[in-house]
Amino acid sequence: MHPLENSTVERGSVKVISGRSKWAIAVHIVAIILATTMFIYIIYSLAPLYRNLIKEREWVAILYLTLACLIIPPYWSSVTYRTLLLLILPFSSKLKCQTFKVLDSKFLMPVSIVIAIRNEPASIVIPLLKSLLKLDYPDYEIVITDNSDILDDRNKINRDFLDIFEFAKTHKTRNFRFVRRDCGARSYEFPELSRMLHPRLKDARVKGNLIGGKAGNLNAALNSANERYKWFLILDSDSLLPDRTLCQMVSIALQVERTHQSVGFIQGVLSSANPNESSLSNTLSVIDEIYYDNYSRLKSTFGVVSNWGHGVLVSRKAWEATGGFPCEISEDLAWANEVLLLGKFENHHALCHTFETKPVTWKALKIQRNRWAKGTTIQMRKQLFPLWKSDKLLWYEKMDLTYDMTRYIFTSIGCLLPFF
Repeated sequence: MHPLENSTVERGSVKVISGRSKWAIAVHIVAIILATTMFIYIIYSLAPLYRNLIKEREWVAILYLTLACLIIPPYWSSVTYRTLLLLILPFSSKLKCQTFKVLDSKFLMPVSIVIAIRNEPASIVIPLLKSLLKLDYPDYEIVITDNSDILDDRNKINRDFLDIFEFAKTHKTRNFRFVRRDCGARSYEFPELSRMLHPRLKDARVKGNLIGGKAGNLNAALNSANERYKWFLILDSDSLLPDRTLCQMVSIALQVERTHQSVGFIQGVLSSANPNESSLSNTLSVIDEIYYDNYSRLKSTFGVVSNWGHGVLVSRKAWEATGGFPCEISEDLAWANEVLLLGKFENHHALCHTFETKPVTWKALKIQRNRWAKGTTIQMRKQLFPLWKSDKLLWYEKMDLTYDMTRYIFTSIGCLLPFF
């Protein structure tokens, strides 16, 4: 008998969505039919205008209308699909989910909790580390994987970095690891800096290694991890992890793999940690609650499970099979797509929560959304055709991924068209 069959329920149960619902094909077909109907109606309505423009030889206007009509079909299909999901939203709680027991702590596997940082404020990182030290989990390590600059461009010392490193060094006995990627001049070339640094950092280089960005940091942490760690929980520096979430995610992974189905990753629900910090963070918290708590479960049911880059439990087996996280801006999307292309792993959307800090200023929001748009569009160019050629994905999963990867570019084109 498998040891998990003797396990007891210690903290209740957790619900999980794994995609490929029996209604997925119907939802996508209805979306395509509605989009096609609208497109035919638009063409029919524009026919008299087209004839007049051709008669009057208004070639610029003809070109503009043609361009608009070419953009409408794929964009309208995406809008129709998402609108359908919004219409189903009130009934989302009635969708069928798998339910897994939360296992007794003695059956839970060791987990490495990885936080990738670069020049992050110690006032954000250290509270996270303190909260992780109090986790109610039997066997875990905390890894800070860092490519911060010890000195900035004006040779000013990065005291946030020193505070974070000192905190990790002080709590070394609690399974803290500090993984640093650096480059440039060595610290002993700066006498004042060398006197301040811990002996372990005396030979460190003062600049962080930017190659690979966050993906490079994550790969460094996972490459250096002890073989006993088969699961990695990835968090951002502004995350908060409830006690139950880690137990719930690992319980799901172990019970799924018990059925001989390999897990790629398990994504949790992202909730706001600062809904009342500003009017902007409050608005984003409400929007994201609708998106992550409700809309994303529909998307996972009728499409593919998304990886949002944090609050995600990653399988070492899947990470090794893909050769690590791709060195891309959107390393989460790029890696999730590579996992899908392998066709060997199942991904799951767990209805348990981690918390993240929402932007509190418009400048911070702009930086965040620009990074998302740039990264997603780059991945569209690199991965869209390989995904469509793959025989590992169902056609409606390819449609769902296409909607995701093209949404920024079609939205931007749609916004620009009226200006012409």
